[in-house]
Amino acid sequence: MQRIMTIKILFLSFFLFSLSLSLVGQTAGREYNTNAKARISPHGKIKVQWHKLDWFTDFNAGTRFLGATSNAADLKAGFSANAGYGYLFSNRFGLKGRFDFSTFNFSSNQESDVSSGRSYGLSLEAVTDLLAFTSDKKFRIWRVNLHGGLGLTSYRNYTWTRSILENDPDYFNDPFIKGNEDMGHIIMGITPQYHLSGRWSINADISSFFLIKQSNTFDRFNNVRHDRLGNITTLSLGLTFRP
Repeated sequence: MQRIMTIKILFLSFFLFSLSLSLVGQTAGREYNTNAKARISPHGKIKVQWHKLDWFTDFNAGTRFLGATSNAADLKAGFSANAGYGYLFSNRFGLKGRFDFSTFNFSSNQESDVSSGRSYGLSLEAVTDLLAFTSDKKFRIWRVNLHGGLGLTSYRNYTWTRSILENDPDYFNDPFIKGNEDMGHIIMGITPQYHLSGRWSINADISSFFLIKQSNTFDRFNNVRHDRLGNITTLSLGLTFRP
């Protein structure tokens, strides 16, 4: 009888020990999966509902092309950078605010004539992923964002403005930013993205700005009037981050 009781106790102890190991293993597995997910963050490299991440910010740097000049000026490509902050309402549509900065450097037929300028732009854009319209697949490692909107560009030719102010400090009485050429613009562009993770993506962006009411050429060597639609195009590379 005592022997049978001993066997029952040993069997019960073994059962409880096995059950404990199973529970510990399951708990450890869940903790490992949770930690692994946290390391990949937020939901894995590809299998993530991007449209539910909502907010995003990006920064790009590259080159500025084009820009209206007089016949006496030679305009080279310049530096360009832009930064944006936006919100995705769905996997197909979002809104984005964008800031742009570009440099302009001119030379003329006379070696002594050089000129430099800077432009600053603010835009509000609509953003849509073109690949989202090709199939119902929600999880992709690529996005091809088409973006477009309206904004304001303010351009200042620092060389020309400095020479004017040296002779007459009260010369400028124009509205908005005095001494700057302030213009409206229409922006259109396309941004392919490659997702490194659920939070980070690499961007390649090309954007074109159609300048409304540009009064003068950018170089200002001969004060040549422009009075028509202007254009600046930028090509840049950068990163997108989802907080």
